[in-house]
Amino acid sequence: MRRLALAGSAGEVCLMEACRTLSYRPRTSEAEGWVEDLLELTFEGQSPASLAAQQALLEALLAAEDTELRLQAAEGEPEWRSKLAGGCLEQTSPPGARARGLLGLRLRLQRADAWLGPAAELPLAGVSGGVEVTSGMSLSAGTAGGELPPALRLEMSNPNTDPLQDAGRVWVSTGSSPAVLLEAETASGGTLLSDLRASGGAYRRVNLPAGEEPLLTWALDGSLQGVFRALLLGTGFGLPLMGARSLRLQRRESDGSYDALAWQGGPSAPSALAWLDLGRLVLPPFRPGSLVLLGQQGAGSQADVDGLLLLPAASLRIYEPLAVQGAVGNGWTLVDDGIGGGLWKSAPGGGLYGGYRALGGPLSLPPASAQQMAFFFDDAAGSPQTGMHLRVRLWAAPRVRMP
Repeated sequence: MRRLALAGSAGEVCLMEACRTLSYRPRTSEAEGWVEDLLELTFEGQSPASLAAQQALLEALLAAEDTELRLQAAEGEPEWRSKLAGGCLEQTSPPGARARGLLGLRLRLQRADAWLGPAAELPLAGVSGGVEVTSGMSLSAGTAGGELPPALRLEMSNPNTDPLQDAGRVWVSTGSSPAVLLEAETASGGTLLSDLRASGGAYRRVNLPAGEEPLLTWALDGSLQGVFRALLLGTGFGLPLMGARSLRLQRRESDGSYDALAWQGGPSAPSALAWLDLGRLVLPPFRPGSLVLLGQQGAGSQADVDGLLLLPAASLRIYEPLAVQGAVGNGWTLVDDGIGGGLWKSAPGGGLYGGYRALGGPLSLPPASAQQMAFFFDDAAGSPQTGMHLRVRLWAAPRVRMP
């Protein structure tokens, strides 16, 4: 070990330089979480005032919220960081030792059971500097390195000059399966209507019955498989989904029986948005059947459906604009920094602003397998934008149990 330090806003102590002797053996646990490390330190050959200052700085670092333990294994190798959750310090040297230039301390550090390496921007689609996406992109196995899912910094910029394509809500998800859009025109049921404003140039108008009944059915040949988040898309210009009292999905086997494990939960009540989150959906491999949309009448007797979007759902993060500060317009960038911390918008000419909140846990990219990252946007009015694109840049900091 070449370098070991405690560092944060309170300052920095390079332990291997400041101490005459240092005993440290990093710990790990079987499950990812927090561990407690023990450090035995001996300071010698310093004035009593200098020793008191060293102890005060260590106490300040343990009290600060942003302190990290930093480790470099050898010359030329990267520095790894592990964030502290707390710690305590006790003096082990005998009384009067400080007056003789000697100080012994024992540090107990509670830290994350992972070490974070240097961040690097990932080349997306083989291109450095970002890529424009409408629905998703693929990431090869081992792209970010490390043995644990890396910490990520995601930047999403809006290059669209049309003010009708300001991004409102942004959904980002990851998983082994790509996003799939099942167009309404590929379903059976309802009435097929043509309109260039619709995805694929057409949509379906369904009649809403007094009691819950099937409205639309998409046939499945068994090739579509995985864990998804299902979003029902309205048109944004026709009859709203909120005309229905409730809507929900069923997966049915080829013999017509209902698969109770595919989707669990109650019916979803549409809101003023032109799309509806129908929840988590599991599609087993090599099982032909169908997806059935069921609904019943509410405030209206009809509703227009543009499609069913299935997002991979191994991890999911939803960015919602706060009404006061609106959406991500042309030239603006939404930044979610899971490496340094923080969520903000940056303006075209500079300046950082709030205006968004993130729902869900951090995005996860298991390093040992190829992954898909999928995107869904709506506009400032809440209408889905399946053809809109954002420019995406992604940084990753590898994470390991032990450097």
